[in-house]
Amino acid sequence: MSIIILLMRCFGRDSTSQTAESLSEIEGDTLQLYGSRSLDAFDRSWGFQAAGCVNTVHFHYMDFEDIAKILSKIRVRFPNVVVSRATDCCSSW
Repeated sequence: MSIIILLMRCFGRDSTSQTAESLSEIEGDTLQLYGSRSLDAFDRSWGFQAAGCVNTVHFHYMDFEDIAKILSKIRVRFPNVVVSRATDCCSSW
């Protein structure tokens, strides 16, 4: 329950950041990223407690080249991440 309260303080009413083209949210112990613009999630502060509970990052609907550019930021922002998954991602090669 305290993680939900922390996220509400950081992001307003909920843990979701939305634009017309992207979405990033922490759902349980998983950071869900939808669209390449959601990769901006690695440039914002999630708070120590929220970042510490994430152990999986799931990428949806983006180019692998965009994901590759931010791989080094994953360990910095979310130190407990041990799994990354990609769904419906493509590569230009």
